[in-house]
Formats: sequence, C-alpha cells, structure tokens
Amino acid sequence: MPIDSTHRPSRVRSLGRRAAVERDDSSTLSAEFSANRPLVFWQRWALITVTLALCLGLFSFPRTTLSILLAVFALPFLCVVVLRFSALVFLLTSRRTLCDAPPLADDVLPSYSILVPLYEEAEIVPDLIAALQALDYPRDKLDIQLIVESADPKTYAAVFEAELADHMRVNVVATSPPQTKPHALNHALKSARGEIVVVYDAEDMPDTYQLRQAAAILATNERVGCVQSCLNIYNPRESFLTRQFTIEYTALFDCLLPTLRRLGFPVPLGGTSNHFPRHVLNEVGGWDAYNVTEDADLGICLARANYHVEILRSTTWEEAPATFAIWLRQRTRWLKGWIQTNTIKESTNNLNKIKTLIRSELYRVYQNYVMCVPIRVPISGELIKFQGPGTLTLEF
Repeated sequence: MPIDSTHRPSRVRSLGRRAAVERDDSSTLSAEFSANRPLVFWQRWALITVTLALCLGLFSFPRTTLSILLAVFALPFLCVVVLRFSALVFLLTSRRTLCDAPPLADDVLPSYSILVPLYEEAEIVPDLIAALQALDYPRDKLDIQLIVESADPKTYAAVFEAELADHMRVNVVATSPPQTKPHALNHALKSARGEIVVVYDAEDMPDTYQLRQAAAILATNERVGCVQSCLNIYNPRESFLTRQFTIEYTALFDCLLPTLRRLGFPVPLGGTSNHFPRHVLNEVGGWDAYNVTEDADLGICLARANYHVEILRSTTWEEAPATFAIWLRQRTRWLKGWIQTNTIKESTNNLNKIKTLIRSELYRVYQNYVMCVPIRVPISGELIKFQGPGTLTLEF
C-alpha cells in the first residue's frame, strides 16, 4: 500500500521506530550569505556592463577583444599551474600530507551523530545499513539518522522494513521547498544528539575506524572546524568516466586539498564524510538549504569564521557516475552551486574580512578551473591498478 501522510504516524508507532517529521528549515545562516537572495545592486550592473562591453567589443574590435579575453583567462590558468606545481612539490618533499592523531580511549570518545540523507535509493538500503554497522565505535555513543523524504514512499518503505539497531533511527522530512540535501540535513541537525556530526551518502563505504580517527583529530585543536575524509571510487573499471573519476579523486583528496590546507586557503569540502564539531555547525549556521553545492559553501563559511579543515588519512569509497548523462547532471549541479557560492561570498562589504575574501577569490579560481572537468587529458585505464579498498595505485 502506498505510504502517505495519513498513514505515516500509525506506521511509525506500529514498527516501534523513532521517527521525526520536521516542518521548518533549521538553518540559522545569515540571509546575506544564503543562495536564496538575488544578486546585489553592483553585481547586476557589473554583469550588464561586462556583457554589453563584450558584445560591443566583439562587434567593433574583434581581434583586440579576443586578445584581451585570452590575456584575462591566462591568469587563472597560471594560478592552476602554480597550484598543481606546489601540490607536486609538497607531495614529493613532505612525509606527512594527510592528518592523523593518536587514538582516544573508549571512555573519553565523544558522542557521534551520523546523518545519512536518502532520496530514491531504496535498493541500496541493505548495503547502507551493513556499511554503518561495520563502523568501529561504541554503540552507546552513536546516533545514526536515516533521513528520508515524505515524498519518496519507496525509500521510506525500504528503511522502515529494514532491521535497524537501537542506535539507528529514522527522520522523515516533510515535503516543503527547497527539497534539497542541505534542507534535509538542517532538519536532522536539530534532533542530532552527538557532539560530533558526520554526513554520509547512501552508497558510501567508509573505513571501519574513520570515526575514531576523526574524533582524535578534533580533540587536538579547537580551531579545526571540519575533518574531511578522503574520497575515492569503488567502481573504477565500470567505464571510461569512472576511471577518470578515480584519477581525479585521488589527485584531489590526496594531493590538492592538503596543499590548499597547507597554504591557508579555504578548503572545498566533499559532499560526504565531513566530520564537524556540533557547536561549529551551529556557529556558522548549518547548511545553506538553497545552495546545491552546500559542501563548497560550507568550506567558505568555515574560513570566514576562522576555522580550518584537516584532511583525514582515511578513505570513504563511493560510486562514480558510469554514464555521460548522469555525469552531465552532476557536473551541471556542481557548476550551478559554485556560481551560487561565488556570487554570494563576493557580495559582502565587510572590510574586516578582506583577507578571507582574497583567499576566497583564489579558491574561486581553483573551483572554476581545476574542478570543472575531471581530467583534461585522456588517461588510459591501464594506469589504474585497483583490487579493492586500500589497493589503488597510479602508475606513471
């Protein structure tokens, strides 16, 4: 029988599950920094002026205009070259590019909330529960929330029919705009019980000891606003695109992100495996429910609040899009979110944040020119050796 709002409460009680139906957005993010607001006055006029000047120049002085455009775009590409060269130097000269810390004893481990948003993913619910059960952490300190949309009856039914442990519960988000992942995360954050909050996607396979490692790092420095685990791909041989994704993620999380951290730039968070102190999320206002790349946005928010990000020596394995259609939708969404983030962060007039804004500009160059495409030069799949988690190597 289809599940609707009239049957949901009785079904929740009959199954003995703990479910929360949330109805309002819990984000406390300032409207100044939300993607929900329109462009400010100077942004609109700047856009109109540049567009008119470009059209006039191409019509009247095409050669000169094209030369100017090439010169303008040469600078960002130079920044990309410098960044990648710096990353290569750091990788070759530093013995420690990723972060780790001595483990904590069980009796001093903080409580942990794991937020897992699901949407139209009913078929992978059993694998998700198995992956979460495999995490090594005291069960009495775990609070796992499976977040489902009320407008997604198949996933809703799959979650409630599954055998959930006592430390797992279901959070049902009532359908209301915007229907986005950050909107669902903000709802779940209100009822989170842990001192640390981590976000996983439904298809994720995190390393067994990842929670312990992240908790140890967060205990060493109160200015660490997030511990980002490395991400990599468990289906690299499925298609050409998945091979490119594997190479991209390996370079990004093992090399480029640690370099950004070392240089003191804002670090773009991955969409999953972000470990936050709960009070930090509250301080920066949670996730922007209107930004479709809430991870990139949150990286800027943390930098604005003078928190930094550590890259954890632990990997979460996830699935890469195997077809061009799926890849295109994903990249389009990423580009839309980065544009939202860039226009929002550049609109502030607070002169006390000039340093952060300058770094944000360099971060914007990094986003638009380093991360827009997976790999610019086709690379043979034979360069990849992959036999399972922890056995990925690249041969050059």
